[in-house]
Amino acid sequence: MALIEFEILRTNLKYGFSQNQRIVETHFNAVIELVVGDQGHSLYAHAAILRRCSPGLYCLTKKTENGTIRLPDDKLVVVDNFLTWAYYDRVTSAMHASADSLDALIDLCIFAEKVSADDLRDSILEVLSQIQGSITMIPVETCTYVWARTLYTSPLRRFLKDWRKKYGRMDQVTQELLERIPDLAAWLLRSFMKDRQPQAQIDTSEISPSQVAGVKKSKDKWSRRISGTPHST
Repeated sequence: MALIEFEILRTNLKYGFSQNQRIVETHFNAVIELVVGDQGHSLYAHAAILRRCSPGLYCLTKKTENGTIRLPDDKLVVVDNFLTWAYYDRVTSAMHASADSLDALIDLCIFAEKVSADDLRDSILEVLSQIQGSITMIPVETCTYVWARTLYTSPLRRFLKDWRKKYGRMDQVTQELLERIPDLAAWLLRSFMKDRQPQAQIDTSEISPSQVAGVKKSKDKWSRRISGTPHST
């Protein structure tokens, strides 16, 4: 048996596909090989499944001549979870709504955004909303991880911003957050100041992430700057 045929058979057995679901290459439904991670592990999927679930990955199939898509920067477990969802419309049992599954859910959501799997992304954000109360505060390390791997318009970024605002306080906008993710820190400080001074006319239009990044002084000075209180001379 050729190597690729053996790998496809192993994939069929792994996912427990029925006879109708099994990955079989036809003229109208090519089998795509996904080479994942720096170790080059191979997973397989129907082009039709990718077209339905992930416009981003499907576009890559049109640019390959040998039916292979390389994903060197992605984790094998993440792509595996994506395929489980793509074929069964569910994530693995280990990724239910719990605090322990936070990192796995975020990894999968980042991948979903990367490959334009919008339905998967929305499902994950819904699961994350169910565990907000048990976690309350997203660590700075987690936010840094997400900001480094997503676009400015990322729905996951927006979700985490609202999460930190809902369960956080101004004194939790630490110097570490100011230095690592200045745009998030600036947004949180503006939001908290507006909540504390709802009647004040607060001008925040001139505050930019670049200004925040250069600040190395105390959080008290940050508060005065956001609120418009003049610095002492």
